[in-house]
Amino acid sequence: MDIQESNNESKNFKASIIENVREVIEEEKLSAKDVKKEEVETNGQVNNYNLLYSNLKQYRYNKAKEEKIQPYMIFSNEVLEQIIKNNPKNKEELLTIKGIGKVKVDKYGDEILEAISRNDPKEKLHLALKEYRYNKSKAEEIQAYMIFTNDVLNQIVEKCPKNQDELIIIKGLGKVKIDKYGNDILEIVKRYNKV
Repeated sequence: MDIQESNNESKNFKASIIENVREVIEEEKLSAKDVKKEEVETNGQVNNYNLLYSNLKQYRYNKAKEEKIQPYMIFSNEVLEQIIKNNPKNKEELLTIKGIGKVKVDKYGDEILEAISRNDPKEKLHLALKEYRYNKSKAEEIQAYMIFTNDVLNQIVEKCPKNQDELIIIKGLGKVKIDKYGNDILEIVKRYNKV
């Protein structure tokens, strides 16, 4: 091994250490920001802006790490802000955001939209009800659909019942199921539907 090769190896080693330190620092910054942002509440409801910001920033960081590129190459902070402001629901709406072209929409669009939808209160309610149903079914050793079906779950998410009278209107939930699971369902709906 000559001096040139030794110097190159030394430089590569130093560069990898520096990159690892940068990644650790960035992860620590993200973790600290995520904790702070997720704890911010407004009128008892988690601040959706901060959650969406956190989701998108974490997605960008993970994707950049996976592709071994800098996060700004996925999308800049300015584009991140525009995504939050415009809250696109599909790829066509994503294309209207300055800084995101067809190539990026084709490459990252589905994942960006998924990160946005994770912030949707109805999506959170849907997931919470699904988790509740799954846990109840395991505890009672029955199939999940026997707690309530997907159709009932979707109706609950759409109607967001506030009391037993509103719950009884949901087709597929009878008195027996409401007596057994109604209070839990209403508590979950209340948690994700605060105004």
